Amino acid sequence: MSDGGSRPVWRHCQHCPKKRAFRTADEFRTHLRERHCSKEGGSFVCRYGEHDVCASLPLEGVSDEDYEAHVAKHHLLRGEWPDAVAEARWTLHRSAQNLPAVLNDPRRSRREADFFTRTWGDHFTEAPPTGGPGARITREHFEPFLTRCARSRRPATSIAAALPSSAEPLCLPAVFLGPELRLEEPATFAQAIPWAAGPSRLLQERLTHYLDLVEVQLARQVSLRSDAFFQAVRSHDVLAERLSGCVAVVAGLRSQLGRTRDQLAGGGLRLLLLWRRQARQRALCAKLQLLATLHEAQPTIQRLLATGDFARALDFIEASREILALELAGVQSLRHLDTQLLDLERHIERNMAADLARGLSAELNRPPDDLAPIGQQEEEALVALVAGMLRLGRPAGMDFASLLRDEACTALQAAIKAALAEGMSQGEAWTALLERALDAAERVLRRTCELAQLQRRALELVAQAGEAAVLEDEAQLERARRGTLAAVGEAAQERCARLVPSDAHRSPLNVGSFPAVCRRADQCVERWTELCEHRSQGSLVLALRTQADRFVGRFHEEHKAKLGLLLDGELWARVDIPAELQNMVDQFLGVESPCRKQPVPSSAPQLQLDGQSYSITGSTLLLLRMVLEYCQCTRDLPWVGLSLAAKLQELLKLFNSRTSQLVLGAGALQRVGLKTITASILALAARCLQLLLAFLPRVKAHFEQHLATRKDTARHFDVIAKEYAEHVTEIFAKLASIVSNVLDGQLAEWEVKAPVPSPAFRGLCTLRSGL
Repeated sequence: MSDGGSRPVWRHCQHCPKKRAFRTADEFRTHLRERHCSKEGGSFVCRYGEHDVCASLPLEGVSDEDYEAHVAKHHLLRGEWPDAVAEARWTLHRSAQNLPAVLNDPRRSRREADFFTRTWGDHFTEAPPTGGPGARITREHFEPFLTRCARSRRPATSIAAALPSSAEPLCLPAVFLGPELRLEEPATFAQAIPWAAGPSRLLQERLTHYLDLVEVQLARQVSLRSDAFFQAVRSHDVLAERLSGCVAVVAGLRSQLGRTRDQLAGGGLRLLLLWRRQARQRALCAKLQLLATLHEAQPTIQRLLATGDFARALDFIEASREILALELAGVQSLRHLDTQLLDLERHIERNMAADLARGLSAELNRPPDDLAPIGQQEEEALVALVAGMLRLGRPAGMDFASLLRDEACTALQAAIKAALAEGMSQGEAWTALLERALDAAERVLRRTCELAQLQRRALELVAQAGEAAVLEDEAQLERARRGTLAAVGEAAQERCARLVPSDAHRSPLNVGSFPAVCRRADQCVERWTELCEHRSQGSLVLALRTQADRFVGRFHEEHKAKLGLLLDGELWARVDIPAELQNMVDQFLGVESPCRKQPVPSSAPQLQLDGQSYSITGSTLLLLRMVLEYCQCTRDLPWVGLSLAAKLQELLKLFNSRTSQLVLGAGALQRVGLKTITASILALAARCLQLLLAFLPRVKAHFEQHLATRKDTARHFDVIAKEYAEHVTEIFAKLASIVSNVLDGQLAEWEVKAPVPSPAFRGLCTLRSGL
């Protein structure tokens, strides 16, 4: 680095577009390593020069130490020779102040130190010679040298003190020495030229004096740097000559490179260019073919929509959207086509839903007498629509199952309404109306099940088309189909349940019609369960069970009141047995009635049971008929069997207690005006009780058969049978006491005398005949 006025070369980078000032040489060295150096393998290549080529470093690269030496020699201290016009010259006494610069000479090459290691490796090093013990050196050995140099040695001084000032300070105002002197500003002008400080002549002389001082200093500086100026001019001429030669060499090199490129690489580059152009043209042709395909797809879609082939139209739309998304993405002329296709798809979806709804409604709302299956043409049209809906894959609410559920519920409501209107016009009871509604609902359910099967055929068509996404949702579609059928079945039961009146007093029921309608409802519910593939305790069954409970209560109250009235008016006389009752008893017991083999009178004096004949009263006849009706209701209405068993037990207990009051308690004397309770009345009452006692085991077995879960309820019939047996025993005891009293009275009057037989024995025979 020079000590004169010239600036070091490392202050600025000469090859960076953005000028940057460096404060130290280390910063410049770091900049060269980061910006103007490349590392190839383990070697470093200097790029500090024109066109990133350093003129002084080989292109094959050097080691790290050689690179540092190269930077220090050619880029940090390049051409920095001592200035001839420097004010201070280097002397021996200044070496102590820059001792590291003397010891670490950057101009010295370091190649001698690593000659062997750089060529043959780190293991080849010169072994330092082993020296013997040296002589002991003391201060006395340096005394002659110190004495000789003592006169010329001076204390070290600082550089600032040793270097004289380059120029004496100018005696100028500070305003003239500032970095910015703007005389257009009034304040600055008044400070530089103070008119008020004195006369103008004195001011002129002062300014002239300032000008002379500046000219003197300028002349002094020019004289001091004249040698450097002329040296710079000479260097400029040399550099201009070198630059002209370099330009000529570079021009020749570029010309040779151009010829080499044309001769060696021109054909290959041209071939590569043609190949790329051909590839781009092929890609462009493919894009144009896709555009032509899209252009032809539009009229095809319109023709398919006109013919009603929605499924194929959806296929074309899907293929067009796929081409747009994968092959023609980014084409500006087609940026709105995807939106148009999406709108067209939604339009097709709405048309398909409307056509499918109309087709389903037409099939579901056919006349009741039209029991033919779906026509082949209609079925194919509906299957095509369902397949199109499946391809769309819309969420719940827009699919086939939802449309079928809505249309089926609407058709179900219309069919039941029409059936009720026809029945009400004929004045039918609610049971007949319910049967009409059940028939109408079953027709709609069967048609709904037939239409639901269209989904499976549509899935087969989709499977043939290879729609994997739809096939993955097959289980979900099957669940939706079953859910639709279950919903329609529930709606049918709910519609029919509304026909069951909630007030039992305003709904006349009898033992024949109500169980029949309950059986019919149970059968319908079972068939609907098979059709809909769903079992549920629907509202129809619940409504009928509620009505059945009310029916049992009303049925029992009527029978209880009727039996009480008949017992109160019972004359305790034998009545004839109708053939109808005998047939009912035989059917209940499971025996073949004689009336089926040969004609018999409409009535008989006695009731035949298990080979025995029973003479009974009118109340017993009515009670037996009631028992058979209770058993029939239990068979027809099994869910109210428990209640019927309890009611029948109550009725049997009522008959037993009232019979005891009327016969044994002589209540019949006040009720019907009998004079006395004769032995025949007692015998007839006992015979009636024996008939019921013989009939109770069959009744118990019947209820045990229909009350499989509550057989303990049927055991109460054993208690009733025991009470009946005790009652019969009491009646026989009463008869025995009556006969004993009569015999005792006759025997008390008997005397052993003629005639024979005596009148007493004749009276006994007459009494026996009467008994």
